[in-house]
Amino acid sequence: MTSWPIHTVVKGLRGFLGIIRYYRRFVQGYGNIAKPLTALLQKDKFCWTKEATSACQALKINMVDLPLLAVSNFTKVFVVETDASSKGLGAVLRQEGKPLAFWSQGLSLRAQ
Repeated sequence: MTSWPIHTVVKGLRGFLGIIRYYRRFVQGYGNIAKPLTALLQKDKFCWTKEATSACQALKINMVDLPLLAVSNFTKVFVVETDASSKGLGAVLRQEGKPLAFWSQGLSLRAQ
């Protein structure tokens, strides 16, 4: 995956994001990392930048370095850790200190 080309056209970017979006719950901070790329998909907003290249590289690195997630045990306590900023929201579901799942979402300009 790290040797995949960076798609600097809309169609290629949509394909790339579609593939990696399936694994987003395994990547901590996915929403914030992917935000520069998803912003490019808005109508008449596509203009490839260094920030988009950095986001693409960060996602590729995160895809090959996915954490080993634990399996849920419903007899033990679950802990939800949350975080929020002006740019995004995030949460981690943990059990005995081990991550079970990640969730994150970048905020639109309207939500900021």
